[in-house]
Amino acid sequence: MKQLVVLLLSVFALGTLKAQTPSEIFSRYAGEENVVHIKMNGSMFNSDTKKYKSDIDLIEVLVLPKDHLKGRSDLESFSSVARSAKYDTLMEVRSGTDRVEVFSMGTDEVYDSIIVNVFGDDNLVLVQLDGKIFKEDLDKIDFDKDGANFLEQMR
Repeated sequence: MKQLVVLLLSVFALGTLKAQTPSEIFSRYAGEENVVHIKMNGSMFNSDTKKYKSDIDLIEVLVLPKDHLKGRSDLESFSSVARSAKYDTLMEVRSGTDRVEVFSMGTDEVYDSIIVNVFGDDNLVLVQLDGKIFKEDLDKIDFDKDGANFLEQMR
């Protein structure tokens, strides 16, 4: 009898732990207080005169204060969601308590989606780019203070 109860509780617990998608993570936090949520249609970055081959369909950014998270498991779920959604890890960087993770979905040369998780001291920043993103374009980005100009140069 004990084994049956444990089995039923285990099945129930597994059923309630439905794997989330990156979109569900954005939707979950998007409307909450003190959370910055930006969702842009990629058409504003795609033009005939752009310097890159990539076509961005969607850019979504979420900035969460760390005290807004529901605990360590919530923090770790951002990484596990990307992995469970079949994203490959492109890069992980740690410096002290700061951490940056970059995940991709697609082929070695063309990505359909890129997710960037930035875990800072005060905030967590999540970025998702969807579209046709060429690796050669990413290789051109200088990831210093001027690296943010990449989106402007997509025009």
